[in-house]
Amino acid sequence: MPELSSAAEIIGTKLFYAMGYNTPENYIVSVDPEEGLTIEPGTMLEDEFGDEEPLTRQFLRRRLRRVPRLQDGRIRVTASRYIPGRPLGPFRDYGTRTDDPNDVILHEHRRELRGLRLFAAWTNHDDTRAQNTQVSGVEEDGRQYIRHYLMDFGSTFGSGSIDLQLPNLSFHYWLDLDEVRRNLRSFVFRTQTYRKVKWPEFPKCEAIGRWESVFYAPQDWRNDYPNPAFVRMTDRDAF
Repeated sequence: MPELSSAAEIIGTKLFYAMGYNTPENYIVSVDPEEGLTIEPGTMLEDEFGDEEPLTRQFLRRRLRRVPRLQDGRIRVTASRYIPGRPLGPFRDYGTRTDDPNDVILHEHRRELRGLRLFAAWTNHDDTRAQNTQVSGVEEDGRQYIRHYLMDFGSTFGSGSIDLQLPNLSFHYWLDLDEVRRNLRSFVFRTQTYRKVKWPEFPKCEAIGRWESVFYAPQDWRNDYPNPAFVRMTDRDAF
């Protein structure tokens, strides 16, 4: 599904930006790896053991060897502009920031974060968590303040970032204790909702993931992990 993740990323960033959230400025481009990609001298890579090694042209060729190619030999990539300002790390969906004197409302009580659950359910943006946010310190007209961004929309619209979205996600959390209790009470004979779904197939399309409407219930939608703001969403927040 070579178009799946990049299509979800671009559509997601533009859609959530249109809804009023700050998002990165992303584009889909096609590049020739040999001519369109350059390696800055001194660039190092860290492996799963924490060891570093230099990024070489040979290493890059080896990693891109299995990436699907367009008819002209180029590869499809997502290009993202750097977020303006000074990066200050992610923001949490609870509490306040100690480095922001304007941050006086607990994040779990902010309507823009509670109401985000509605938009996330609509687009199946299940990977909504602090890791996929960014805070930037900006200065405009002599004033300094903090701007909050949502990032990483590759897991929307039935995309699972690198493959089709897992069928159970959006129906319950990765570790859903309520689901565990229901399974135990039924001696594991109950059929979970996601197992009843007949996912539509789009054999000629490389950009549509697991996406259906029959079993979709916005009020029952779940992201990957419990979100302090999402679980407190009220009807007024959603409205």
